[in-house]
Amino acid sequence: IVVGKPVRRRLSDVLRGSPVDELVRLSGEIDVHVIKGQDTGGPTPTARRSQPQTLSWRPYAAAALAVAACTAACFAMYPYFAPANLIMIYLLGVMAVAVWLPRRASVLAAILSVLAFDFCFVPPRFSFSVADMTYLVTFAVMFVAALVIGGMAWRIKAQAQSAGLLERQASELARLSRRLASTRGTAGLVAVAREHIADVFDSAATVLLPGQGKRLTGSLPADNQPPLQEKDLGVAQWVFDNGHAAGFSTRTLAESERLFLPLQGAQGALGVLAVHPRTPAARDALLLPDRQRLLDSVVHQTA
Repeated sequence: IVVGKPVRRRLSDVLRGSPVDELVRLSGEIDVHVIKGQDTGGPTPTARRSQPQTLSWRPYAAAALAVAACTAACFAMYPYFAPANLIMIYLLGVMAVAVWLPRRASVLAAILSVLAFDFCFVPPRFSFSVADMTYLVTFAVMFVAALVIGGMAWRIKAQAQSAGLLERQASELARLSRRLASTRGTAGLVAVAREHIADVFDSAATVLLPGQGKRLTGSLPADNQPPLQEKDLGVAQWVFDNGHAAGFSTRTLAESERLFLPLQGAQGALGVLAVHPRTPAARDALLLPDRQRLLDSVVHQTA
């Protein structure tokens, strides 16, 4: 077994355990070689983790503006309405923030709403001090209610997005099914699958078909795509022989630039489909579980 030398800090190994130590301990009669990989000039995983992550401030600024708008409305209502009615305005603002902005922004809106209500409308006004201690219960209930309403609005939005995603996926698969059903011949079917993968996943696709002795000899690459290299052909052959996917986003040869998927038929593997994302964004999208499920469905229908 050849394993790469650890790159994370020793303290992480103490807290989480060292995979290398565990591998050596369980290897038994197997030799384990710990090596240093080739330096590609890129940042190490430790360096990537240490780089500061930039967070977008716009959702939080929008949440603060929403609370400010609610406060302005409450100022206009204050002479005519009881404080309980003003709380409803803030809760409405938190719900709007939860619908249109990320969940953390709704939490910030809930906190700012309680502070704004306390500062502007609870006696003594324009101070965070509270003359009547019963208002502390009001603040707590208001904060919890804002969090619950914001969480429910966020879940409804997530469910709506999920339903829309499922609908789009069903539409895409139905469109592919209609085109495949009206196409005859291996070359025509492969052309339909390649065009669909290019449109939906922004990726080029190459189909490899077996010849004599179950060796992948025939290759149907996408337009303007160079033929696969010898190492890619070896990966594709392994996928065909074992019936498992390989390449990036999998546990087998994850450093590969392509994703190799078996075309499984009723009697076994019919070939291998190699997907090559055209852009880094397309590659990142294929790492999402829903996109992987959609790609698996496309491959299954093509087979």
